[in-house]
Amino acid sequence: MGQDLMITIDPALRAAAPRLRLGVITGRVGAAAPAASSGNAAGNASGAPPGDSSGDRPGGASAGALDAAVEREVARVTAELELGEVAAAPEPAALRRAYRALGRDPQRYRGSAEALLRRVLRGQGLYRINPVVDVNNLVSLRSTCAVGTYDLDAVEGDVTFRPGGEESYQAIGKGALKLAGLPVFADARGPFGSPTSDSERTMIRPGTERIVMVVIAFAGGDPWPRWRDFAVAALREFAGGRDLETSLVT
Repeated sequence: MGQDLMITIDPALRAAAPRLRLGVITGRVGAAAPAASSGNAAGNASGAPPGDSSGDRPGGASAGALDAAVEREVARVTAELELGEVAAAPEPAALRRAYRALGRDPQRYRGSAEALLRRVLRGQGLYRINPVVDVNNLVSLRSTCAVGTYDLDAVEGDVTFRPGGEESYQAIGKGALKLAGLPVFADARGPFGSPTSDSERTMIRPGTERIVMVVIAFAGGDPWPRWRDFAVAALREFAGGRDLETSLVT
């Protein structure tokens, strides 16, 4: 796996989500534009304030080009999906089944993609944070998967995707989040990300230079090449992405 990072799926989580796949992209990005609040889709799908989307984006793409890409994706989602259909869509439904198997209420602890889709279908648009996070949200809308993008320099050692225990972290824009029964990404320091809300520790900041993006596909299947190509192209065009490496964890 690229950038000297190894991600594995814990057997206990695999038992709760037998079709789970993780699409992983690592690489470098241009400096993230400062914003009122920075973070991942899981932390910003609801509750975080919008950032400033003015000025040029890293990688030679203007803010207008990213704005247009966001508008196209929002228009596609609103044309293809009704609000009442979100929970039954394959990826949100598979995430909900996994949460129930782990003992968490998916109605109370929604996946970030479901929260993002609901926001768009209510006509509330997307929060604009910085180019990396905006691309994260674009990928989540396109795939309907929860997507987490993390500052790779804040991740210590290898990563395991596992059920959370009696532990917590400071979630982006939400305060302390109890993690028992939630799927969590954990490194040598403990949990830092979840399909519901990510931690402040590994969030994307203005000085972030290296990232790991994880597309969390609970429904499995074989769409990764399509989502991978979309994500890689968007990172390159809008966030100055380079040295990008991809892999699939099964």
